[in-house]
Amino acid sequence: MAEKKFSELTAKGATIADTDIVAISESAGGGTYTSKSVTGANIKALVTDANLTTTDVTTNNVSTSKHGFAPKAPNDATQFLDGTGAYDTVKDSDLSTSDITTNNVSTTKHGFAPKLPNDATKFLDGTGNYSTPASGGLTKFTEAEATTSPNNTVYVDSLTAAGSTTNVDIAIVPKGTGALLADIPDNASTGGNKRGTYAVDWQIDRNAATKVASGNYSAILGGNNNTASGSNSAVLGGGGNVASGLVSVAAGEGSTANGYCGMALGYYVTAGNYSIASGQSSSASGSSAAFGNFNSATSNSFAACQGNSATGQYSVAMGANNTANGTSSVALGSGVSTQSVNTRYVFGNGVNVTGDCQQSVFPLYKRTTDATATTLTIGGGAASTNNQVILSNQSAYRFKGTIIGKKSGTTDIASWDIDGLIVRGANAASTVLNVSNVTLVQNTPAWGTPTLALIS
Repeated sequence: MAEKKFSELTAKGATIADTDIVAISESAGGGTYTSKSVTGANIKALVTDANLTTTDVTTNNVSTSKHGFAPKAPNDATQFLDGTGAYDTVKDSDLSTSDITTNNVSTTKHGFAPKLPNDATKFLDGTGNYSTPASGGLTKFTEAEATTSPNNTVYVDSLTAAGSTTNVDIAIVPKGTGALLADIPDNASTGGNKRGTYAVDWQIDRNAATKVASGNYSAILGGNNNTASGSNSAVLGGGGNVASGLVSVAAGEGSTANGYCGMALGYYVTAGNYSIASGQSSSASGSSAAFGNFNSATSNSFAACQGNSATGQYSVAMGANNTANGTSSVALGSGVSTQSVNTRYVFGNGVNVTGDCQQSVFPLYKRTTDATATTLTIGGGAASTNNQVILSNQSAYRFKGTIIGKKSGTTDIASWDIDGLIVRGANAASTVLNVSNVTLVQNTPAWGTPTLALIS
C-alpha cells in the first residue's frame, strides 16, 4: 500500500479489534526513530481501573444525561447519591413500598413490618406473623369505671367478682411473708417505710415515713398519720395514734398504746402494760383502767368519769376530781381524797378544796394474845401514817364505829359502839379529842372496856 498521510486514512470504526495494528515511532535516541506496531489487544490490556487516575474535576461526573464518575463523597454517612447525581439524605418519604414480602422482617433478618391484616384483635408476634394473643389478665373480675354523678368529678374504677355462684369472696393474697398495703413504700411520707412481716396497712395519708404498720403482724385499718410499730399491734383508725406496745391497740386521735396488751381509745389517751384508757387525756398503766376525761390510774387501779386519780395499788376513784392514793382505797363522789390511807373508803362532795366535805370508812383490826391495850390499824400491822385515822391540818371529824372482839377457839365475844368528835388545827400537836363515847353492846366474857385516845 502506498504511503498516505494520517489525514488521508479511512476512519476506524468505534470498536477496536484485537487484531487491529497501529503503527508507532519509537525513539531510538540521537533524534532517530524506529517504526513499530501495537495491536488492538495491546491497547485494551492497558485500559484498567488500576491505570486510572482521578482528580477533583467534575467534567465526567455522572448526570441525568450521561454516564460518568460518581461525585466526590461528602464525608457524611447519612447522605447517599440520589437519582439527580447529587448526595442527599434518605427520608421515609422517599421510600415506596408494595405488597411484595421479600424484605419483610423475619426470625433471620431485619425488615419491613408485614401488611396489616385489618383486624384489631391481632398483633405482630415474635415469628413475624399477625396472630391473636391467648386470653389472659383478670378473667374472674369485671372491670368498670363510674363517671356519672356523684362520680363525675372523681371517677371510680372498680373490679367486680365475676364468679358464677350467688356469693363470691375476694382475697388479695401476698406471697410468702409479704404485707398487704395500699401504698408502695418509698422511705418518704408518700409511700412510707417498709412494712412489717405479714402486716396489713390500708392507711394512704401520712406526714412521715415512719407512720406505717412497721411491726410484724401489725395492722392499720385506716385514718392518717398512724403508727403500728409493735409486733401484733393495731391502729383501728383516726389520726396520729401510736400502737407501739406488743399486742397493743390504739384508735381515736393522738392516743398511744405503749404497753404490752395496752388499749388506748380516745383523744390523746395513753395505755401501758395490760391497761385500758379511753375518753380524753386519760392514762392507765400497770394493769389499770381509766375511762372518761382527764383520769389517771396506776398499779391495778380503776378511775372513771372526770379528773380522778387512782394511784394507790388496787384503788378505785369514780366521780369528779377524786383521789384514791392509798392501797385498796376507794374515792367516790366529787372532790374527795383517801389521803394516802390504805383501805379507806371515802365518799362526799368537796366544796373548796379536795376532802373538805367527805365521809370515810376505816376498817380497823388487830390480833392480840394478852390483855395489854393494843392500837387498832388498817390491816392489823404496826401503826403508821397510812393505816390509821389521821386528820389533815385544819379539819374536824365526827366519828362513829363499832368494836367487836372475839377470843379465838371459843364463842366468847363482846361489842361496843363508839362515837366522838376530833379536831386538828395547824399541825398534829394541835389535835384534840373533844368527845369520846363508848357504849356497851354486849360483854359476856366481862372483858375490859376499850378506850379512845390520840396517838402521836
